[in-house]
Amino acid sequence: MTERVGIVAVAQTKYHPNRADVNEGELAYEVIKQVLQETGLTFSDDGTGIDSTVTCSEDFWDGRTVSNTNIMSYVGAHLGVENKVTEDGINAVYCAMAQILSGHHDTVLVVSHMKESQADKSLVENAAMDAIFMRLLGMNFLTAAALQAKRYMYRYGITAEQCAKVAVKNRGNAKNNPFAQEPMDITVEDVLGSKLLASPIRLLDTKPLSDGACAMILTREEKAKKLAAKPVWILGASNCYETHYLGDRDLAECDALVSAAKRAYSMAGITKSLEGIGYG
Repeated sequence: MTERVGIVAVAQTKYHPNRADVNEGELAYEVIKQVLQETGLTFSDDGTGIDSTVTCSEDFWDGRTVSNTNIMSYVGAHLGVENKVTEDGINAVYCAMAQILSGHHDTVLVVSHMKESQADKSLVENAAMDAIFMRLLGMNFLTAAALQAKRYMYRYGITAEQCAKVAVKNRGNAKNNPFAQEPMDITVEDVLGSKLLASPIRLLDTKPLSDGACAMILTREEKAKKLAAKPVWILGASNCYETHYLGDRDLAECDALVSAAKRAYSMAGITKSLEGIGYG
């Protein structure tokens, strides 16, 4: 990339099992307001402010077709530029980065919201499945993940205790995150003793139902240096997709992730991933 894209502001709500006190737009504005105040930016198409918005939502969860219409008045979309990415927040960031690198926009607001509390999780996820075969079986993301986990454990000789250690680590790490919904101290025995949902996945392996929102502002390098003392630079990014039908791929592998990661590492100039990516 000849010019870097920088993230100059980020905000998120605390994640909660039920935010019935607000609608989708009000929930999103809680974080939009924070990033606008932090940067001093407004919505503008004259090159001085935010000139595009990428939103991320999901029709089934919001209960309407074209779910982004719920938040248009909150994201500067009136007589402005707005694009919607369904459900996947990281793809919304990818889209915003592409808008800036293409030269079409300088500064882009990315907003993602979700209110899982207002729908039946299993029914919504079932609608994402192949309509001819998998949907009729009642499959959802949990059962699909269980198939993948079972195959992975078989292929690589992974034990249930090893899987449980991941839940113990992640729940413990959540105590350092003020926005986390369920930080807790648990043991491997706690995980293995929790309710079996879809073998081998148990209750403490899974995330809770969550309502929340996140926003960030991306901009080109010159403006990023003026808006933030220490911008977070996006050095490499890529995406790749597997086939949708579960039966058409090996669930123990993730070829699409490997392919995307290689391209992202290459863009960032990383030749050895473990040495090239640091934490802290």
